[in-house]
Amino acid sequence: RDDQPIVTNNGDIPAQLNIEWETNKITNGALENVTQGQKIKYNGTLENNLKINTNIGQKSVTSESMRFDFLDTGSTCEVCTYAKDIETTLVIATDGTGFVTTDGQNWTSTTVATNVSMYSAVYANNLHRFVACGRSFGSGSAKIRWSEDGINWNDCDGEITAQYYQTVTYSEDKQLFVTVGAGGVIATSSDGKTWTNRTSGVSTGIFGVCYSEMDSLFVAVGASNVVLTSANGTTWTSRDSGVTGTLRRVCHSARLGL
Repeated sequence: RDDQPIVTNNGDIPAQLNIEWETNKITNGALENVTQGQKIKYNGTLENNLKINTNIGQKSVTSESMRFDFLDTGSTCEVCTYAKDIETTLVIATDGTGFVTTDGQNWTSTTVATNVSMYSAVYANNLHRFVACGRSFGSGSAKIRWSEDGINWNDCDGEITAQYYQTVTYSEDKQLFVTVGAGGVIATSSDGKTWTNRTSGVSTGIFGVCYSEMDSLFVAVGASNVVLTSANGTTWTSRDSGVTGTLRRVCHSARLGL
C-alpha cells in the first residue's frame, strides 16, 4: 500500500497533512506551503525527518509502519473476511476451524463447521451476520452456516442439495445473499438463514460470484466459459465471455469502474 506520512503534532498543526498529488520518492526534502489539515500521499520510499514548511511553521515527518503477526492455525487457511461494523476479522481453515480477531494480534479459535471444508465467507454489515459456505468431507454435500459474531455458528434452513457451494456474496443494495457451486447451483437468501434454489440455466460448476453496486448487477462465472448476470439474484441470463476455458473468480472495483 501507499504509506501515509504522519506529521509530528506539535501544537496547532494536525497530526496528518494531505496534498492532492503523489511523488515517487521523498527524502530529506522540503514541501513548501502545505495547507493545514491536509495529508501527504506518496508512492515510493519515505525517509524519516522529512521537513515540511507549513503556513504555521516547519514540521517533521515520520513514516507509518505496518505490523504482521504470525498465526499458527495448524491447517491451510483459504477464507478471510472482515466485519466493518464490529471491527472483526474472520479466518477459516480448510478443516472448518475458525479464527477471530479484533486487533490482528489476539485470536480466538472456534468451530465454524465439523468435517466441512469452507470455501468462502462474507459479512453483511446491515444484518450483522457472517455467512460461510463449503463442502462436507464424507458425504460430499454442500454446507452453509451463519454467525452473528464469528464465534457461535448455526446451520441454515432450506439448503439446496449440491456437492458443494464454492462462493458466497452479499448485496446490501438488494439485501440478498447469493451462493454458487457444483452443477450450476445458485441459491439466494435474504437473511443468510433460509435459502431458496434458483435456476441458473447451466449444469456446469459455477465457481465465482460478486455484486456490482455501480451496475446493480450480480455476476457469476464458472466452467465452460460460463458468465451469468442477474439484476435480482432470481433470474439469471447467460452472457458471452469471449474466452475459452474455466473462469474461477469474479470481482468488482467501484474505484476503477470494472
